[in-house]
Amino acid sequence: IDARTGDWVDPGEVHVGDAPTTTRRGFFLVQDVPPGPLLIHVSAPGFAPGTKPVEVPQNGGVFVNLSLLPFDATATFDASEGGTVSTDDGTSVTFPPCAMEGMGAVTASLASVEVLAKGGVKSSNWCGLNAMRGDFSTDQGEMLMTYGAVAIDVRDGEGNPVDVGDCASADLQLRPGRELPEAIDQWKFDPDVGKWTE
Repeated sequence: IDARTGDWVDPGEVHVGDAPTTTRRGFFLVQDVPPGPLLIHVSAPGFAPGTKPVEVPQNGGVFVNLSLLPFDATATFDASEGGTVSTDDGTSVTFPPCAMEGMGAVTASLASVEVLAKGGVKSSNWCGLNAMRGDFSTDQGEMLMTYGAVAIDVRDGEGNPVDVGDCASADLQLRPGRELPEAIDQWKFDPDVGKWTE
């Protein structure tokens, strides 16, 4: 489901655990899944990838409703020169030249969700925050409280995901003019374990 409009999204790929699954108009059915924790990964063109942790019961099934957040901005640039992708409201991510050496042209996409600084979620953005990957639980067993979340997706010319290299990190700027603390811990989602890590 599109987190902003509520429309159905036809996903390009659904992975239940490690197994790819075919879909039809956004629906999928997986049978003979052992009970226990499971991660469902969904991707669709124009949307930030989604991941949802579920608990498969001993008997019966699980209905999973997963929202995807559409990208707000996309930019293509030469990785050797670095580049910036920014939204109309001023949220941006800048990649230094050494971040993706040898990658040639890359396309970076950005989706952001703003949360009120005092901890209250803007009602229009609750669905967007819910569409971020995972359930905001950390690898340390805690739940995150967030000022906002940004989904960043970088792909090479073949459409393969690209990671930022070890030489530097990307610079994230949240929308200007917001009341925020001087320092905010930044967390990233680890899709392999379905948790947020600092």
